[in-house]
Amino acid sequence: VISKENQKDLAKVIELAKSLDLSDHFFDLIRGEHQGIMNLPNIKELKRINTLRYNARKYYNAKKHKSFLKRIFTNLRDRHIIITQTEVLEGKKWPFKCTAGKTDLILESDGTLRICELTPKIGNIINNSPEKLLNSKISKNILNNIINHRCDCTHICNVSTSMDYSFKDILFNRILVDTLKTPVYFK
Repeated sequence: VISKENQKDLAKVIELAKSLDLSDHFFDLIRGEHQGIMNLPNIKELKRINTLRYNARKYYNAKKHKSFLKRIFTNLRDRHIIITQTEVLEGKKWPFKCTAGKTDLILESDGTLRICELTPKIGNIINNSPEKLLNSKISKNILNNIINHRCDCTHICNVSTSMDYSFKDILFNRILVDTLKTPVYFK
């Protein structure tokens, strides 16, 4: 993960990762609370970081996808993830609905279930069925926060999954809107 404390080493780490011949890797921003041990880079630093991240994604997409159209699609998708994350850090809302709790859940090794790894526990599947937990009061409150964009985040899993369920986002935001935003969020 990328933090304020390690962001200066990102270019070196990207080159090291390439030399390891990994099939794929996404350099992602730190998320959640870390009691002051690690912090997010500031918005000004993110322009340089976003460019490094996006260029790394283009490298892995070219390596992974032989089809020119597939590379374009995945490059646009990855650029959109990076732009969305940056906008959330600036206090903006996602341009699509979050699908946490609908398309995925977090199951921890002890049976604890969460709607998203950044939300409180909703219970344990050892003692309760997932259906019962998803219909609980705490679960409904969390889902209400998600629906009303009260917890938009930079979590790569939720951003990437959720944006794939938005037809408008796939056809309009990724191609047209992001092209206009690129100078704002990339160096």
